[in-house]
Amino acid sequence: NPGMIGKCLDFFARPDAPPMITRLTWTTSYCFPWNYKEAHTCQVLSAEEALVAGADAVMACCTLLSGDEAIDNDNVALFADLAGQAADAGIPMIGEVYPLEAENLPEEELHMRVLRGARMVAEFGAEKVTVAIDVDQNAALPSGYEVYIDGGRTATGIDAVEWAKQVDGYGVPVILPTSKAGDGAKTGYDLPVIRAIKDAVNATVVASGGAGT
Repeated sequence: NPGMIGKCLDFFARPDAPPMITRLTWTTSYCFPWNYKEAHTCQVLSAEEALVAGADAVMACCTLLSGDEAIDNDNVALFADLAGQAADAGIPMIGEVYPLEAENLPEEELHMRVLRGARMVAEFGAEKVTVAIDVDQNAALPSGYEVYIDGGRTATGIDAVEWAKQVDGYGVPVILPTSKAGDGAKTGYDLPVIRAIKDAVNATVVASGGAGT
């Protein structure tokens, strides 16, 4: 996120470092633990500012089907504007599809929303679509990691690497695994699960959760 750019520059300056991806948006749909159901999206950084700060790519969220057509229209307009900014700045943009209340949707409906959302953000100008996977350790599963939903509150019993392989099979180009234990702790990335997923899929894997000074 924008606040971490300056603190992470030394890490991303290393020859073997992954690309630095900077988020341009924040959405109130992340506030579902407090039963906030609307999905307003706001810009926190411009594509040009991210490029000047050293980002290799940018990410923007496009949340749809909020239940309010005016909010959906605003979200689409902002995403399209950011895609234009990224194109003007010459920096790749990743489109993030965030289905609302995903944990309560039937599997078929969830897959359809992700598919439609991915197509739409591609049409709006995103060069890549990413699927985020929240994980935590579970020694009972083959990979030792389990998929969590509902903002990291609900265990699914699904093996994280197996789920990443399934997502990869759908043709998703970018997978973003986030360690539940490491997110926000500034203790470093959970490299074992990141490496395990990277070795199992063809998609680009973006490290997330645990970056610090």
